[in-house]
Amino acid sequence: MAKKNQIRLLYNIADSKMYEESKTKRGFFLQDQADFETFDTDFTDPFAANWLLAINEAEAMPADEILDDQLKQLGDAVEDAMDDCRNKFQDSKYFIEKTFPDNTSVWNEFGYDNYNDVRRVQSKMVQFMKTFFNVATKYKVQLAAKGYPQGKIDEIELLRSALDDANQQQELFIGNLPVQTQERYKKNNAAWEIMVRVCTAGKRIYKDDFGKYQRYLLPPGEESPEALSITGTVTDSVSGNPLENVLAKLMPGVIETHTAANGKYSYGGLPDGDYTVEFTLADYTPQTLPVTIVNGQAVQLNVQLVHV
Repeated sequence: MAKKNQIRLLYNIADSKMYEESKTKRGFFLQDQADFETFDTDFTDPFAANWLLAINEAEAMPADEILDDQLKQLGDAVEDAMDDCRNKFQDSKYFIEKTFPDNTSVWNEFGYDNYNDVRRVQSKMVQFMKTFFNVATKYKVQLAAKGYPQGKIDEIELLRSALDDANQQQELFIGNLPVQTQERYKKNNAAWEIMVRVCTAGKRIYKDDFGKYQRYLLPPGEESPEALSITGTVTDSVSGNPLENVLAKLMPGVIETHTAANGKYSYGGLPDGDYTVEFTLADYTPQTLPVTIVNGQAVQLNVQLVHV
């Protein structure tokens, strides 16, 4: 039997960050496209157009938050339909008991004896309402004589149908969730793989150009260790939680980057020498630390910032 392959995302950053990075890297690529084409003719047009198409297709897929909201709306619709059915049955009991006073066997025929078992289960409630309608139709003459006409009986079937439709829409949506998720992963991975390819080439093309080398580093935490010179994580000194969007300014050279949601930052392609990195974030005391690169070995520089 063939093994079913589950698609997984090739990156760990947020989708929104991946889209942002892809667009930014594509902007750099357009500025440097002549150099890329010289390096590999595969980068000639329509490469840039195809990359943009991949990004747009990925962004067009509904995010998990949207799917969750849609599922909640469907769930609310089912619960509203359930409430309508429950209220209809409770309202009808007055006329059933008026028509058949103290007749437990007929009451149970209408569903009195199993109502509590089905009132919270939508699939069972659909069937319950069908039986309720059939029994009411059976006794329509007697019920009409006591103030429960055909129109009220017809409402039972209308409410059952509405609940059935709402239930089916919810179940279909739930069943399609894995399909939508896998399609989104597929399109996101396609955009990511193009960015990785460009960044891999960019780091080779600009291996001797420190400034441009930085532009083709993947987001912090996603880049291969051998491409990095300085890497680290910035955290809160009290909670230990990672700090996002900390400005990390490397000097000399005045190269700036920001920490990702996981608090990570990185620089690559640094020649041997002495540097300083200044870390700043609103509501935190700035901190500047020295760092030395020797024999091209990467340095881990973790930082704890103090909240003011």
